[in-house]
Amino acid sequence: MGHKAGNRTVRAVRAAAWLAIGGQLAFIASWIVAGALEPRYSDVHDYVSELGAKSAAHPWIVNTGIAVLGLSIAVLGPALVPTLRRPLSRMSLAALFVIAGVATGLDSVFRLDCMTSELHPCAVAERAGTLSGAHYTHGWLAFGAEIALAATPFVLARALWRRLLSLSLIQGGVFGLAVGFAGILVHDSTPHGLTQRVELGVLHLWVILIAGALLLWARAARTGPVTLGDAVDRFSVDVYWRQFGFFLRWPRLVSALSRLQWGGSARPFFASLAALRRLPPGATVVDAPCRSGAWLGLAPGQDVRYLAIDPSDERLAWVRRLGAQRGLDQLELVRADPAALPVDDASADLVVSYWGLHWVPDPATAVRELARCVKPGGAVIGSMVCSGTSLRQRILVHPGTGGFGPTGSVGDLRRWLEGAGLAGVEIETSGPFAYFRATAPTASPAAAGETAALSTGRA
Repeated sequence: MGHKAGNRTVRAVRAAAWLAIGGQLAFIASWIVAGALEPRYSDVHDYVSELGAKSAAHPWIVNTGIAVLGLSIAVLGPALVPTLRRPLSRMSLAALFVIAGVATGLDSVFRLDCMTSELHPCAVAERAGTLSGAHYTHGWLAFGAEIALAATPFVLARALWRRLLSLSLIQGGVFGLAVGFAGILVHDSTPHGLTQRVELGVLHLWVILIAGALLLWARAARTGPVTLGDAVDRFSVDVYWRQFGFFLRWPRLVSALSRLQWGGSARPFFASLAALRRLPPGATVVDAPCRSGAWLGLAPGQDVRYLAIDPSDERLAWVRRLGAQRGLDQLELVRADPAALPVDDASADLVVSYWGLHWVPDPATAVRELARCVKPGGAVIGSMVCSGTSLRQRILVHPGTGGFGPTGSVGDLRRWLEGAGLAGVEIETSGPFAYFRATAPTASPAAAGETAALSTGRA
């Protein structure tokens, strides 16, 4: 919000988050216990709500769990209000959680007349028209609660529109809907209890993730104004950098996740990391901004001068820590704007800029700076997220580009590189990613070819 949240608000949000987590676990425990006590009940073949039917042995156990579950979902609604900025989105989101929670809680009141696993008694009662209105209301309330919860990822994505998190929310929402529809399609060919528990598991996970995000917000709100998106972004970046070394040891996994999240491959990036180890002794590398972690491709003790430049003190602190862990004492950390690099003209054998240009307010100027630093015959390599790709990629990338600068198209990137005086411009696209390489003009084409080969892993 625009002001620091009061201690009372922070405590209330934290309490609601823990209640939400506890409610999911309490409900799961209730059907496990009740199922173990119910004669001839199967977790695989029978519905959870059957354990709360009037004909069940211990209906109070599951009905208590359902009531607690409903309360734990409903409290998320008001808890989310102080964490979001957009009034319409936050009120809509709050309403959906309250509706889902109330509908769930009412299911403990509107109980099934009989366990549907007792197929004959229930079928006879249905044909005779003796099933109560509560029996049918139970199913409609459960359906309404699921629909309300299924809508929440999309409403939250709208509230956090143009953040990277919004893209994940949309993808998660689509996954949840796919699980729900799959459950309907295979209803008659799979065990009912198993199908329902998979669907419930997805909903439980979603509620727990929301509660976790609220806990992150409560922790961050103690120090200053913050939104839910800010808190989650900070946590995500922190985790990303803490695990960066691990990710780089699994290039295939990262490439698979990149394709899933963005629809583009990260393999060209990893190819360049391997090529760094083949740079000639005494080579100078400029990496701006250095947040991609390309410097992790260096070998400890490698005779290379590596200028790691970034405008963020926080990013540089992580570079320093990870570099020390890897024994990369050749790193020279510099805090500077990529559009105004404190580097001499024509002083670098290789200039690197992976995953950074789309964050820069003026990428054209940043490209000119990168080109200014490279020696004749030296190479400039990197990547950026580009706009103006396929319709699928525009839909995929658009929600999550709010933190980016004025990202250009592939054509813009080519014009920037050529306009900066670079030659031999090559751009390889993969989804929204544009991987580029170019060389500074030289009177010796052979030297240029050798450096370019080293920089791209083709030597």
